[in-house]
Amino acid sequence: MNNQTYIISGLLLISLFLASINIICFYSDFYLPIYMSCCFFVISFVIVHFLYKKHYINLLSYIVFVIFALPWIHIPPYLFFNFNTKVNWLWGLAVKPYMVDERVIELTAMLGTTGCLGLVTGFLVTSSLIHTKDKKELQAPTLNMVRLNATTIFMLLCFGLFFSIISTPTETLLEAVYTESSSIVEGKGFDSAWMVGYIVITYAYCDSWLDRTGRAGALKRKLCFGTILYVLIVLQLARGDREALPWIAAIIACPYFCSRIFSDMSEYKIKPRMLIFLIFSVLIINYGVGYLRIYLVGLSPIDTINLIIQTFSSGEILFSNLFTGTWSAVLLTPLSVAGDYIYGETFSSATGKLYWGLDYWNLFASLPPGFVANWFGYVRPLDGLTGPAWEMRYGQGGVHAVILPFRNFSIIGVFFIPVIIAGMICKIEAWAMKNISVYSLSLVLVLIMAAPHWLWYGEKALINAIIIWFFAGWVYRCIFSLWRLLIKSRYVSVSS
Repeated sequence: MNNQTYIISGLLLISLFLASINIICFYSDFYLPIYMSCCFFVISFVIVHFLYKKHYINLLSYIVFVIFALPWIHIPPYLFFNFNTKVNWLWGLAVKPYMVDERVIELTAMLGTTGCLGLVTGFLVTSSLIHTKDKKELQAPTLNMVRLNATTIFMLLCFGLFFSIISTPTETLLEAVYTESSSIVEGKGFDSAWMVGYIVITYAYCDSWLDRTGRAGALKRKLCFGTILYVLIVLQLARGDREALPWIAAIIACPYFCSRIFSDMSEYKIKPRMLIFLIFSVLIINYGVGYLRIYLVGLSPIDTINLIIQTFSSGEILFSNLFTGTWSAVLLTPLSVAGDYIYGETFSSATGKLYWGLDYWNLFASLPPGFVANWFGYVRPLDGLTGPAWEMRYGQGGVHAVILPFRNFSIIGVFFIPVIIAGMICKIEAWAMKNISVYSLSLVLVLIMAAPHWLWYGEKALINAIIIWFFAGWVYRCIFSLWRLLIKSRYVSVSS
């Protein structure tokens, strides 16, 4: 055994030991102090960062861990919180009774650390060290790497753009309040239309990114970047939507993921200053759009700019506000199940006991798309207005990834299901790095794009993303086959 193996084995023992402490304390009806849970969070993050720096994992695994843990960013401030004081706002939200209950916060923190340790354990068990000497060169592309020409890429982008247009609100923020504007497909049973559009465009982007044939590849990349900017600015931010932000993060992450595979991309290295800039840019855009999307109706572009400047310069928005967002509301769901468990409230609407896999069966039974289910008159157990997210005591339509494991298998599930998730993520990541192609790279980007929706809104978002990725890949393969036949027919006609 070399030194690296000893280190990984030691880290695995630490992870299992800390997880065991959480599980034993939970079943002993003792909840760890908040400062101990904070230490467990720090240890988990340090291990994941070590694995990334030593090339055991790549960006996909790292991002999944960060998004999973992000809602618990509101736990450390409780180290300085007086639970005997009365406050009206926490996490950027109106205070709920459980939010100022120390015992509930302790259990909520334990659920988070147990899930994080489960991910860490899965990474440690599954990941394999990728040596820098094994990096492949990005050489002149072959037919296996160069896929479509600029014309077919343009057609593919138009196809993806169509689904993006029909799934976005029809009015801009200057024309209607965000909550009062609907999309063309709203209520039609096609809630995943936006995901179809993004995934199709992602295929086109991956094809273009891997095409290094000079002017042809550069033209394809310009078409992709133009389409992506149009979707982000015109179809998303201008309409108060923020669905595209994780997708944009995936697009940005692409070259950094590839930089660990292709040596001539070694200049794509994540630098602390750049990372801080990107994080704060996303936080400002996320908060700014969410804050302003009810105040801009009827304003001219000049008045809009003046309002934005006045809002951010008035001191009304504090620096701490930037750290509140969707993830803050998502933390309400672990808080809900933790509080209900402690106070003996109904844990299962049917039996008052654990669900023992019923939630996962309902997830499987809800796989048919909404428009297909409506066509056959099939009522899905889970849809836009039914499911675990709507059974939370406190919540706003989301549900964190620890909820189903806890509701179905108690804290044991909160640990072992993330172990399985981490193992699957590592396997996909390793496959993508050893077999880089449009299909493997697009799957990595799709998983990064879907991660917040899956980890914060439910596993069905992940299943939908994978299904759409598969069918979009089939469409891409058909287009590619037709393109190759066209090339061969032209070659034969010229030769003859």
